Amino acid sequence: LEALEAGTLRVATGSAGIAQNSQILGHTVRIWNIHVKTGQVNCMHQVANDHEGPIRDIALVHSNLATCSNDGTVRLRSTETGTSISTLVFLQQQHPPMLLSVIPLEGSGVAASAEDGHVVVWNLEDGDPQILLHPACVWKVLALPNGDLATCCDDGVLRIFTKATDRMAPIAEREQFAQKVQEAHQKKSNGPTPEEIAKLPLWEHNTSRPGSSEGQVHVFNKGGIAIAAQWS
Repeated sequence: LEALEAGTLRVATGSAGIAQNSQILGHTVRIWNIHVKTGQVNCMHQVANDHEGPIRDIALVHSNLATCSNDGTVRLRSTETGTSISTLVFLQQQHPPMLLSVIPLEGSGVAASAEDGHVVVWNLEDGDPQILLHPACVWKVLALPNGDLATCCDDGVLRIFTKATDRMAPIAEREQFAQKVQEAHQKKSNGPTPEEIAKLPLWEHNTSRPGSSEGQVHVFNKGGIAIAAQWS
């Protein structure tokens, strides 16, 4: 976060928590003081379980600390104590997408990327989010020095978004991207095809595919229907 007195740093960390009785608990923001010369480390403050899921990323956003989570929200926090000040939400639904990364943007902007292909840009002055939809999971979003925004997507493509008219891609390329996004999300809404279901392991063999961790999900073919099972 910042250098304090000579030889001392303040550092913030976030954790994903641990599995307990099919729930993930203990996801915590911690504020540390670290003495560089002696190596002494003190946890000064900690805030646990104010997200409703594991913390995926933590960043210094303007004058606040920001965390994003599996619960689909970004929380803005005090840099001194980690206490939540406000919450940014872009989808009001029962099962929001997991937010995987959060960064500051120039001015008063904040951006976050989601596992369902959403990239969300908030302006903290008016709170209205802008959505940049992608065809697949967006693992990371990054602010570039010239004010542009870079995203890395699970389809293997790194994309750059800009507000500068002289750097915009040709209309045909933008239309092609919009069509790819529409087709990808239409496919998701329709569910897997019979061919995709046929490639899944058979439900009768589920006992031979134990999970490697609590809560891991496997998908099986049960009589031509895709069935998800959670390991416990």
